[in-house]
Amino acid sequence: AYGLWFKGPAWSWLPFALAIPLFPTYGWLGAAGTLPPIWAVLLPTAVLAGTALALANATVDVERDRAAGLQSVATRLGRRRSRRLNLALLAVVWVLATATLWLAGQLVPWGLAVLVGALAALIGWVSLGADDPRARERGWEAQAVGVALLAAGWLAAMVTGGATRP
Repeated sequence: AYGLWFKGPAWSWLPFALAIPLFPTYGWLGAAGTLPPIWAVLLPTAVLAGTALALANATVDVERDRAAGLQSVATRLGRRRSRRLNLALLAVVWVLATATLWLAGQLVPWGLAVLVGALAALIGWVSLGADDPRARERGWEAQAVGVALLAAGWLAAMVTGGATRP
């Protein structure tokens, strides 16, 4: 459905942004039957992370999308502004994750996973600036791995710190 209907429009980032928080929410609801209060922070943070990843993915294909006449978010913004927005969104995600770890008293040891994830995402962001689409593809992949590491560390901290109990 994404490839047929959602890839072309400028709002193509929206399905990706919404899908990212649905995965942990669906899993948590299935396992626990209810969502803990910390989800009030997780859901908007995950939407921002999903938006950042959608921007990175669109940046990979910007020349191909332009040639095909698609008006993706990256073709509308351009590579430079897409990268800037991508970095800003990733920074907000990192700040929110780090702040909640600190407030929950879980910065050590789980902050390391958040830091490694943020570094992987930053390496991916640097790669998004490459002229070679294959290098940008590796950048998008590095960001996806980085966001997954950040999320895993953050969720583990919230579970072990008791923040996920209703």
